[in-house]
Amino acid sequence: MSARTRRRGGLTLPEMLIGLVLASIVGTTLVTVMMAEAKAVSNRDAWRAARAAGRGSLNLLTTDLSAVETTGGIEYVSPDAKEMTFRVPYALGLLCRYNLGVSTVSLLPTDSSIYYAPGFSGFAWRTGVVYHYFTTGATLSDNGMATDCAQASVGITTLPAPGATAANAGRVVALTGSLLPVPPTGTPVLLYRRVDYAFKASAAVPGAIGLWRTMVDTGDSLEIAAPLDATSRFNFFIRDAGVPVTTVPANISDLRGVELVLDGRSEGSPQGAPSPKIFRSRTAIFFLNRPD
Repeated sequence: MSARTRRRGGLTLPEMLIGLVLASIVGTTLVTVMMAEAKAVSNRDAWRAARAAGRGSLNLLTTDLSAVETTGGIEYVSPDAKEMTFRVPYALGLLCRYNLGVSTVSLLPTDSSIYYAPGFSGFAWRTGVVYHYFTTGATLSDNGMATDCAQASVGITTLPAPGATAANAGRVVALTGSLLPVPPTGTPVLLYRRVDYAFKASAAVPGAIGLWRTMVDTGDSLEIAAPLDATSRFNFFIRDAGVPVTTVPANISDLRGVELVLDGRSEGSPQGAPSPKIFRSRTAIFFLNRPD
């Protein structure tokens, strides 16, 4: 075989240069697509985290606040609308007897885990449409005299027999505290806990705001939402107004509901963004126990 027919196969220099140019173009395009996708994923994750921070506490807030009674159920509102203390009812019943500072009350059936949770703060009794709150020195005992309720024909003092019907198979409790004027038998009575909600510095996410729920009488505190933006706060529904106001009312017994401004924030800035993402959220909760 001659030397002319034994030529080595391969790429020429122009072909190699063209291949390198094409490879660099394809590589640059792939890197650009990957970076854009990573940025999009980072933004989606930031929005998702911000939304979760703002909405994660709503079930607990709704459970507590919707049960609040308006004539005395709101104890405190801070001037900057960042903190509110509520008297949250957790059990209802009827007065069987009052004698020498001891009230015997037949309670409606109540979830045992809620009833036995710590934080009994006091009780209130109703006159007309107004509740009167006993706020200091009250005690609660499960050793109420069932005979007081039987004699007054209030509630059911023992569990019903099989097949029997009863409107109330709850427990009978004793409450200490002087009541003036003395309410009549059958007066509605509620037990309440003082619960404080406050927007303040987060422990979970330093530099951010968290929503804290504190049982006032025990001091137990839990951060239930974080991170939140500094714009988070309470707004206020006054009586029959359908639009909330930002100014704290002079008479907090005029409150009929609150708007929760829960502006969730991502923990950090997503890729390519100068600041964290903010998810703006507004939720209205109207009190159910109101006199009007």
